[in-house]
Amino acid sequence: MLKLLAGLALMVSTSAMAQDALNISDARAKESIPGSQNGVAFATIENTSSSPIIITGVSSSVSKMTQIHTHVMKDGMMSMKHVPELSIQPGEQVVFQSGGYHFMLMGLKEPLVKGETFNLTISYDTNQTQLISVQVEGR
Repeated sequence: MLKLLAGLALMVSTSAMAQDALNISDARAKESIPGSQNGVAFATIENTSSSPIIITGVSSSVSKMTQIHTHVMKDGMMSMKHVPELSIQPGEQVVFQSGGYHFMLMGLKEPLVKGETFNLTISYDTNQTQLISVQVEGR
């Protein structure tokens, strides 16, 4: 029993360290376009630790699938590309914004409505997660 409690304490303290090391701010989404099944969310993510932090996934209860995407230019055409892992170096700040990295919410279960909030869960390569609250803004 003592080993179990010690293990749980270590997991909680490790999880807290990862969350403290990755500062996520300005989390916001755009309200849904009528008839659209997809949505988009943005945030600013800063690694305040002395080690790289790797985001391996993202999920949300508002969509069937949520992924990190970016925009790439290929053969003169701009398109979106899924980013399966995003490594954020110590001291680096990554701004999720239109035309760059963003959280793609695919298969919305309900439209995103201005003034409402929802949660995104960020997953790391350490098997830890971080919950962030996202504010829905007008277009």
